[in-house]
Amino acid sequence: MIKGYKFIKGYFRLDVSGRNIERFLNMAIKRKIFIWDVKRMKNDRVEFYVSKIGYSLMEKAAGETGVNMTILSAHGVSELVKAYKKRSVFFSFAVVALLIIFVSSSFIWEISVEKQDYIDENLIKNSLAEKNIRPGAIRRSMDYTMVAHDLITEFPEILWAAVELSGTKIIVRLAPRKLAPPIIPKNLPTNIIAKSDAAITSIITENGDARVRAGDTVLKGQVLISGAIPSMTEGTRYLHSQGKIEGITWYEKKLPQKLYIYNKVKTGNIVKKRYFYLPFIKIPLQFSETIDFYNYDSIIKEEHFFFVTHKEYTYEEYNLERENISVERALEDGVLEILGNIRNEGITNIISQKVDYEIVDDENINVVVLLECKEEIGVEIEIMR
Repeated sequence: MIKGYKFIKGYFRLDVSGRNIERFLNMAIKRKIFIWDVKRMKNDRVEFYVSKIGYSLMEKAAGETGVNMTILSAHGVSELVKAYKKRSVFFSFAVVALLIIFVSSSFIWEISVEKQDYIDENLIKNSLAEKNIRPGAIRRSMDYTMVAHDLITEFPEILWAAVELSGTKIIVRLAPRKLAPPIIPKNLPTNIIAKSDAAITSIITENGDARVRAGDTVLKGQVLISGAIPSMTEGTRYLHSQGKIEGITWYEKKLPQKLYIYNKVKTGNIVKKRYFYLPFIKIPLQFSETIDFYNYDSIIKEEHFFFVTHKEYTYEEYNLERENISVERALEDGVLEILGNIRNEGITNIISQKVDYEIVDDENINVVVLLECKEEIGVEIEIMR
């Protein structure tokens, strides 16, 4: 606030020389003239800053003490205006350039969709265009979290989505969903086979010839419902098999696990970096700060002011402290990870589980989980004739 007030009122950098400098400075202090950044250059010479009003009050003191005052430099709004008057053409071009930047930054100029092999990026862009998010559209405030949610709802291939506005650019990030096997058209003949070894618990045949029944044990790839129906009069007829087969399946999952973990311990060392993002340029607000940390967490805060985006990056250093853990803790962590992975594979009905482990060395074990599950085991495959 004080710096801004000084700049508005204006101030000088003075060079004062003479034999009575101390007396001159004392007179200035008694008359309540504020001076700052005083530097003695020689015994009979000093430099300091003083406001323009203070300078006019000092002229009388200088006459009384016989010192010489020389203005080394002038600062403030009035000096800035004078400088711009001398560069009026440059200033005019600068104003026009800022207006162009302001207008252009009010629009979305680019939509970037991360390359994916499971979905056409044009489908994503068309969906965004329906929400008036397209190149050339006026940039406006909206809930981009809801836009991402709409993409997930609209496209079954997408498990997770993020839509971010960065300056005049829309960035779309996607993650794929594990899709079910492709559906074979009903005009094509199919068999239903076992996707894994299993003990059949129930079978409902809607079309085709059932080759197994409840209580049978089957192997992976074995035909459960056949679409090839022998006929004494017509030869073999081919159908599109349909049915639902459930069975008990077994899985052995093994996961290496360490008998120690690392905990983050913050050191208190923090580095902050700030930037202004204009539509076509990034302007750093600090130049000297470097990140000398090896381990750190980063936090990003973002604010938008018309066509300018302000980003603050905070880097917090931490050290890693090793903590030995018990076999029981390692087993618990390993089992949770294995169960999470098995559910991500679409297996949710776990009947029973048995947990064991193998010792690898003093610092490592293998977590072994035997799972008994109930699931649908039939998979359609086309009959190639």
